[in-house]
Amino acid sequence: MTDDIERALQQPQGSFFMDDAEGFKAISAKALLAYLEKYEKTDRTSQAENIAQGFVSRGDTQNQAEVSTNLKNQTGIDLAGYLRNSPNITEKVNAMTSANVQLIKSIRSQYLDKVQNAVTQALVSGSLNKDLTTQIKALGQTTEKRAAFIARDQSSKLNAALTQARHEDLGIKKYMWSTSGDERVRESHAEKDGQIFEYANPPVDTGHPGHDFNCRCVQIPVFDEVQVKAKAQEQETLSEPVKENLTLSVDRLVEKSQKIEPTITADINNIATKAGGKLVGLENRLKSPASIKRKIEAEVADGFSKSLSLNKIRDAIRYTTVFKEGDFVTRYKAMQYLLAIKGYKTIIVKNTWKNDSAYKGVNTFIQNKDGDVFEMQYHTQQSFDLKNGLLHKLYEQFRNPKTPFHEKEKLLLEMRKLSSKIKVPKGIELIEDKK
Repeated sequence: MTDDIERALQQPQGSFFMDDAEGFKAISAKALLAYLEKYEKTDRTSQAENIAQGFVSRGDTQNQAEVSTNLKNQTGIDLAGYLRNSPNITEKVNAMTSANVQLIKSIRSQYLDKVQNAVTQALVSGSLNKDLTTQIKALGQTTEKRAAFIARDQSSKLNAALTQARHEDLGIKKYMWSTSGDERVRESHAEKDGQIFEYANPPVDTGHPGHDFNCRCVQIPVFDEVQVKAKAQEQETLSEPVKENLTLSVDRLVEKSQKIEPTITADINNIATKAGGKLVGLENRLKSPASIKRKIEAEVADGFSKSLSLNKIRDAIRYTTVFKEGDFVTRYKAMQYLLAIKGYKTIIVKNTWKNDSAYKGVNTFIQNKDGDVFEMQYHTQQSFDLKNGLLHKLYEQFRNPKTPFHEKEKLLLEMRKLSSKIKVPKGIELIEDKK
């Protein structure tokens, strides 16, 4: 970008500047302003997206390798199969890509504004064109330094966010703060070196490692013995030969779901009613074989084995409970109590009412006494209607691999705009996430 502008100053022919032994002699500074205006109006969104996607993709690949190596060194177990593109990772990658697209656009916009201002001031004040050229080149150098600073900072933030996401996917809730151990480490970071922190409770003054500007500190996972043994046991299971007949595996999953669903449905319907809610969308309580197969094939395309992809299916049975928004939280807590009495345990809770997510609701996974897991979503009538109406149509476009990234960005903004109009249940922040 800066090269484009500076080349315009040195064109041997044309309406800008000519270089000679004495320096730059003006032909038409007004023509340079026109060039800048035309350059600014040129849509370079695709270029910014390509740069951002490449930057984040390289960072993701590097982070996956580093986290995998560090965990293997620490535990003696190869956990690489768990560290690929989970929904949590995908969410972070998309968010960081979008943020970097905006940063790239802002760098370009601010640079062009400063150059245009310098040219305009030179015209008004009658400054020598040689001085103007020097000033524009200085602006270019400053912009390149700022871009390099931002790139280093974003690299640290990307690495920190992906490390946290991969740790959380493995059930790691704590980490030990580790600095780079040199004289450049800030005092507020140096004093945290070796201390244990929870991902759920980041340090107030600095945030997690990598969150502060140009922070080079990292998170060392705190693994307890139970987690290590559990992962080792899972990996031994996953290392068994994978059956090639995916259809047969899906059919068995569907068959089991159909067998246990009536009992679960009867229990859940009774519990929801007692808690003051109602089950809705029961016609969709069983995920179709075609839908399960598509989900597994998508996971396999992301690098997961077929067996691991099959084991990750937790919504073969899924329900939605609707509460009135006035006493949503009270009813939700009552339902958790009734579930526990009946022997059901809520093992995962994701409350998206508390952030700017395009989806508003409380998404949970529940386990019965036999270890079978199913999905339960909690909504108000308004959020449920939106989710199954216009929001669903926009989401289908958003998740289509053929949809260009800049279109996905627009779709995401539109989905968030729609969701922002939903009335938020009182006290919703009291429903805490659980992973």
